[in-house]
Amino acid sequence: AAGILLLLPVSELVKGLIDFVLLRLLPARRMLRMDAERGVPPEGRSICVVSALLTDAESARAAAAELERLRLACRREGANLMFGVLADLPAADAQSASGDEAIVSAAAAEINALNAKYGGRFYLFTREREFDGERWSGHERKRGALLELAKLLLDRESALHVTGDRDFLAATKYIITLDSDTRIYPGAAGELIAAMLHPLNRAKIDPKRRVVVSGYGVIQPRITTELASAAATDFSLIFSGGGGSDPYGTVCGELYMDAFDCGGFAGKGIIDARALLDCCGGGVIPEGRVLSHDALEGAYLHGGFLGDVELTDTFPAAPLAWGARAHRWIRGDWQNAPWIFSRRARVLHPIDRFRLADSLRRSLVAPATWLAIFLGC
Repeated sequence: AAGILLLLPVSELVKGLIDFVLLRLLPARRMLRMDAERGVPPEGRSICVVSALLTDAESARAAAAELERLRLACRREGANLMFGVLADLPAADAQSASGDEAIVSAAAAEINALNAKYGGRFYLFTREREFDGERWSGHERKRGALLELAKLLLDRESALHVTGDRDFLAATKYIITLDSDTRIYPGAAGELIAAMLHPLNRAKIDPKRRVVVSGYGVIQPRITTELASAAATDFSLIFSGGGGSDPYGTVCGELYMDAFDCGGFAGKGIIDARALLDCCGGGVIPEGRVLSHDALEGAYLHGGFLGDVELTDTFPAAPLAWGARAHRWIRGDWQNAPWIFSRRARVLHPIDRFRLADSLRRSLVAPATWLAIFLGC
């Protein structure tokens, strides 16, 4: 039994070796893009949004401060890049809770202050809670908020309440989605938009299968660990790997992108609003049953990988925080299992289905290793 269980840890070693060899044999794919030196053109109008949970007035101030940092980092992009907070209120036992109005008012005041300071282009998007069968919360959380934002940008009925100049949102084509702990380097947003604007990268959708068949509906950059986060504790220093940006680095390869033109999606990147709504809305991904929607969105939207553009993300500072994150990811990976073999999987690229299956294999490596050691003692 221990020998059979060892097949999983051995598979991780074998896959790592194969990936290592192939990444050195295959040239890194540099994605084509338009010139972004003069800022974002009108046809590339985009909004950069940060998903946030507003628990009190302090969290509202923190979300607004993050938008200001983004604006300062993206000065080169010009007037056609806007910034917004996709805000939800905490889950509650009723649709409305005491303090909701004060929190939303505080967030709106912060956004209005930013608009007064910088002359506009800042937004707050909020929505009412909906009953999920147990409690009242933001419908489908981040995924639901992004779909509602896509509806708003395409002038369709949306559940979002808008603070900011709603008319200026017209003709916005792309959504740059970030988490509250994501940091963006100057020029990165412009490079993402420039890549989406290139004629060979523009998404073409099969209306029957509801998948992107040519170009990319989503493009993600390279994600590295923030330097301060990597060195925050002994745990993060040991397990996070190298943190920060390498000023002498070159274009980064991604095996599935380099070999099969399937770059996937990990939750941070730029999304074509129309492609998101056409391919991932309307019940394509069942509601209330999928946590790890990023991988499925990458499969339906034919995700691309931009290896010479970089964002940073934080790393958990303690083992319990790391374990909680791993639990969320693994639970989401297993919720994606129906897309590997079922009828609905037939519309997806075989490589995307393989990636979903490989995530399940990887989730079993640690428990199989532990059981093999236990049974072998």
